[in-house]
Amino acid sequence: MCPSAFPPNVSLIVIEGCEELIYKLLQQHKEEVRKKWNEFLSILRLWEQEQIGRKVVLIGCDIGGGIVPIEAEQRLWRDAVGWCYQDLAATANRVDEIWYGISSTLCNSRENTE
Repeated sequence: MCPSAFPPNVSLIVIEGCEELIYKLLQQHKEEVRKKWNEFLSILRLWEQEQIGRKVVLIGCDIGGGIVPIEAEQRLWRDAVGWCYQDLAATANRVDEIWYGISSTLCNSRENTE
């Protein structure tokens, strides 16, 4: 995916299901899943920075809670999602958690710069 693939008049991109995207990356690039995830994030950041007013919103489910899966592949997916979400949160302008419909802002870099 490259930024030029997005329509030029679009100012908002919402990607839902990040955990599924990470699963696909894991299947294709097992050892390099974080590298490929960060390359994907870099592409989105470049697109966002090309024009004022552009915004990317990524939505993903936290699959790290509950009972640890028996299958090694499922455990690896669970770990990979956690690592990728950490990388995302480290560079995001804002991170919100929604739990049972209640939103909590975990970090907001705009608040820190004002």
